[in-house]
Amino acid sequence: MSARAERESILLQTATAYIQDKCKRQGSSSKILFESGSQRSFVTQALRDKLQLKSERKEKVVIKTFGEGDNSKKVSKFLDVVTIKVKHKGRNSFTAVEALCVPRICGSISKVFDRSKYDHLRDLELADTFNAVSIDYPVGVLVGIDFYHDFFSGKTKTGKSGPAASKTVVGWVLSGKVKAKVKSEEDSYCFLNFRCSVESDSDRQLKESFDRFWEVENIGRKDCVVHQFEQDIVHTGERYQVKLPFKPDHDTIPDNFKTSEKRLVSLKKRLEKSDLVKRYNEVF
Repeated sequence: MSARAERESILLQTATAYIQDKCKRQGSSSKILFESGSQRSFVTQALRDKLQLKSERKEKVVIKTFGEGDNSKKVSKFLDVVTIKVKHKGRNSFTAVEALCVPRICGSISKVFDRSKYDHLRDLELADTFNAVSIDYPVGVLVGIDFYHDFFSGKTKTGKSGPAASKTVVGWVLSGKVKAKVKSEEDSYCFLNFRCSVESDSDRQLKESFDRFWEVENIGRKDCVVHQFEQDIVHTGERYQVKLPFKPDHDTIPDNFKTSEKRLVSLKKRLEKSDLVKRYNEVF
């Protein structure tokens, strides 16, 4: 095991949160990196496999990093788009994130430091842990600027020294300079921004074709409605019964029984006056 020495290091905005698939059938804790320099959000293939995330479509993206100009060689790939839900800290609510699936985001970026040295951090409920146990956890999700502000409240706390704290739905995330224990041979991490875009009219047409293709391919696959149908269906001994697939947060449907009953009584009276009831009874 490598020795760790305390020196000035940089904390990036990280959190550890519970991640679920769109239908909330599979879940797992994962390290999240908040990166405002990335135009898109990403999820690793390992986390996708664990949550059994289905591809909603494919996108052709062009990846550019720091120092590359418009004339630089472009690296383009078709990536699967999946949806995850991030659980809020201490609450049974979630933030949905649409992310591109990649083999790997980055290596371990956590640091070990003593928060008690910084007065402004002592009473905060942090989104991440900074101990030797969690330091080697890989990043499973990168939240880019497309969903970055869905997590942050805008409230921050700073002290005379140490990292700044920003409040999010998953707890307070830290960023900035800190005295941390790192491996003696460890280099500083520098994250470069990703620029993802769809190229030219022909590429957009190709993307639309792929979207239509995946929409057709996804027909018949289990979605949230099908899953709920399978959970609610029951057999009474004579027939099957199933609930209507209402959304969980739908408005209460008003009871119009009295109005319908009055209309039925009124219709019956009109039919009796015109002798139609008797004629109907003769037929049926």
